[in-house]
Amino acid sequence: MLRGKWVALIIIFMILACFITFISIPVKSEEEEVVFPLLVVAKKASKETVDLEEWFTVVILIKNIGNDTAYNITLKDTSPPEWSVCIEGSLEARWSKLEPGTAIQYAYNISIKKASTNVISLGRAYVSYQDRSGNKFKVVSEELTVYINIRAKKKIDWGEIWKNLILAEGLLLIGLITPLMYIEVAVYREFKRESEKTGKK
Repeated sequence: MLRGKWVALIIIFMILACFITFISIPVKSEEEEVVFPLLVVAKKASKETVDLEEWFTVVILIKNIGNDTAYNITLKDTSPPEWSVCIEGSLEARWSKLEPGTAIQYAYNISIKKASTNVISLGRAYVSYQDRSGNKFKVVSEELTVYINIRAKKKIDWGEIWKNLILAEGLLLIGLITPLMYIEVAVYREFKRESEKTGKK
């Protein structure tokens, strides 16, 4: 009987020891945090509508929304052919790194010299970068378009021109006839005066 009690106690102690050992083991999280840089790029213009040969600014914003630093950032922008635009600045730029939560703003000035339509595309901005392990990534902005004020040539209104011409000729004739009529009246009065003098004699 006593022996059975000891066996029961030993079993209980073993169960308690296993339970204490189990709860003392640290439990690892099922998901470990993934650390990586994540860049986004946006391309905007300072004006939505411009005139030909008017200068405006193109702004490119690069932001790191990831949780690690991005390295060797390279920007390559695109634009219309050189014969149709003038550019002040460079379409390419480089930075050594970009910390998480920070941004880079790059800008240059541009003027559109020629356009065949009232909407012109300024292309997309391409950004490449690396993580700390040297893995390469590439992101692209949306296409940027601007509207052009193309002034239409004024249509010649020939009816208005003829109307003005006839009016001008009428004024000219009036200007010429009025003095002649005045001279004619003066001559007639002088003739009548002379006739009256002759009749009295």
